[in-house]
Amino acid sequence: MSASSYFNNAESKDSLSHYLGSINKYPLLEESREKTLAHRVFHDNCEQSLNALVLPHLRYVVHIAKSFSGYGMSTLDIIQAGNIGLIKAIKRFNPARGIRLVSFAIHWIKSEINEFIIKNWSMVKVATTKEQRKLFFNLKRLKTNSGWINEKQAKDIASDLKVRVKDVFLMDGRLSNKDKQLDNNNYDDDFHCPYTEDNKFREHREDFVEHHEEDNWKRHLSSELKIAIQKLDERSKDIILNRWLTNEKVTLAELAERHQLSAERIRQIECSTLDKLKNLLGHIPMANAA
Repeated sequence: MSASSYFNNAESKDSLSHYLGSINKYPLLEESREKTLAHRVFHDNCEQSLNALVLPHLRYVVHIAKSFSGYGMSTLDIIQAGNIGLIKAIKRFNPARGIRLVSFAIHWIKSEINEFIIKNWSMVKVATTKEQRKLFFNLKRLKTNSGWINEKQAKDIASDLKVRVKDVFLMDGRLSNKDKQLDNNNYDDDFHCPYTEDNKFREHREDFVEHHEEDNWKRHLSSELKIAIQKLDERSKDIILNRWLTNEKVTLAELAERHQLSAERIRQIECSTLDKLKNLLGHIPMANAA
């Protein structure tokens, strides 16, 4: 059965246990076999080899999806999102890197699940800042009990995540209210995800949620910077672009010749424009801290 058929099968089944039983039928791949298949996908875009890599790795998606079960989403929907991430990972995986596919794929699986949750979970629409996103994905893990958070816990979590205590209480309230609607997800006792205690799996494991947040935040900053630069006059824009936003910085002398000004005047315009940009980006916490 092809990988796409299994995705459709998972979507139509009422029982998660049936899906788990189905994917467990596929044995794990030996490293040499994995490298051969990955080589065909990476260099030849072989669809048959792609399917052969996807099916034995579906169990890892389920294992990762279990850690995202506290957001009120359908377990199968979360798994489906992770499966998409798995395929993206396989298409980008270069076996010459010298690591196993599962270690490379964790980032892509978690990132796709993160995107799915952010787009579909109603309460996360208000989690628009970096601090709120950080709390959304980490608060449940850091809480010491399932009840309302107390002031000491809030202060400890705020210190750990470098956020405001006020934001901790706010996110705790949102998550606690949403928890009332959560379904209990029951996984087959027979389901087993190998390598979870193996150093080969753990040594490449990082906080990929944090990496994902950072990527989103950098894209946001880049977008804000572009908007701010468009508000500059053409001369100031040209100076900033050539002095700060190119791989090879243009010298003051070159810009002075271009704009028929002295090098000192170019330097003055550069400094004043940087101050202007800082003011234009003042609503962004990182800009304020700079």
